[in-house]
Parts: sequence; C-alpha cells; structure tokens
Amino acid sequence: MRNLFLRRGFTLMELMVVIAIIAVLASVAIVDYSHVKGKSRDGRRAVELKELDAAAQKYFQDNYKYPSTLADLTSYFDPGNFPKDPLTGFPYDYETNGSDYCLGAHMEEISNSVTCGALLNGSGDNYKISSQ
Repeated sequence: MRNLFLRRGFTLMELMVVIAIIAVLASVAIVDYSHVKGKSRDGRRAVELKELDAAAQKYFQDNYKYPSTLADLTSYFDPGNFPKDPLTGFPYDYETNGSDYCLGAHMEEISNSVTCGALLNGSGDNYKISSQ
C-alpha cells in the first residue's frame, strides 16, 4: 500500500512514447502545411496572370498594339501593386511578337496545357496565358 502512494508521475518509457507520437504528428502537419502554401502561391500566380492579361487587352484597346514589355502595363495598376511572383518577387515572364503575346509563370503544384507557339519556348514555365 505504501508503494502505491509513493509512485507519482510517469516512467521514462511512457514519456518517450508520448514524445515520439507528438513528433510524428508534427512532422506530418509540417509537410502538409508546406504543400498548402505552394497551392496558395499558385492560386495567387494564376489570378495575377489573369490581371496582367486583362491589362494587356486594355493596353491593346488604348494603343492598337500589345505592350512590348510588362513595364508598359504599370499605369494599369495602383502604384506599388504591380503583380510579381509571390515566392521570388521577380516579374512574370512576358514575350510578344507584336500581334500576339504570352504570359508565363513557374507553378509549384499546378500546370496548364496552353502553348504559345514560339513565344516563351524553353522558359521553363508550366503555366501560360496566351492572347491567341
């Protein structure tokens, strides 16, 4: 009866098992969280490419030609809010031949099958929007 009252707390083995279970659960949650962050950045990239596409169409209506660079589209966005890749901070890829253009980005989780002919060939972009 005396030993029953003296034993308070957990054994070392019990504590190690609980810590191992917590470590496994935490590692699964961290891996899943990074996947979710990548999909979130991809969603932002897709929306921003559509915004750039709309700005390029507006530019065409105003100037009867597509912009020669993305910098020509800055007046269609609020100052400091020009779309850039959310991971790298670099501008998206853009190429034009005068009559058509292609916007591209390298996505982490998703892709599409849009081809831009000779535009942005070999750029490594797996998500593109074309004027064609």
